[in-house]
Amino acid sequence: MTAEPAATTRPRPGRSLWMHLLAAGVFGLLAWSGVAALGESATGPGVASLIAGVAGGAGSLVIAGSMWRAAARGGGGRRSRPQLIARTAMAMAAVGAGVAGVLLAPDGMDHGFVIGVAVFHAVLLALFAVLCGDAAAPGHRAGGVPESC
Repeated sequence: MTAEPAATTRPRPGRSLWMHLLAAGVFGLLAWSGVAALGESATGPGVASLIAGVAGGAGSLVIAGSMWRAAARGGGGRRSRPQLIARTAMAMAAVGAGVAGVLLAPDGMDHGFVIGVAVFHAVLLALFAVLCGDAAAPGHRAGGVPESC
């Protein structure tokens, strides 16, 4: 006879957790490039990259942590309050990154390029804020609202 696996086997974190940890690493590299740009006196793209990188990295880690806790408790896939707060903060930081890039863009021929890079980073962060997080649990719409409502 073979032994059956114990009924107390904890669920393992899904692929989404690892993707959010990867996103945190990518946003960390973006923040690092912002620091490097500030060191080279490129204030416009540096500040925008730093804002987007720090906000995206921190938000990704908060969301990954809430996913880890949900998996450890055996919880389902509804978005939690920390995920909602992180997503809202990332969306607000995206606006800040875009505004900072526009306000700090240098005069001259680099003006449009710096604004374009800042807006690109802001749009990517905003899209990540909208699309990231756990999927809704089966039988629920996004935000935890039952499909019957």
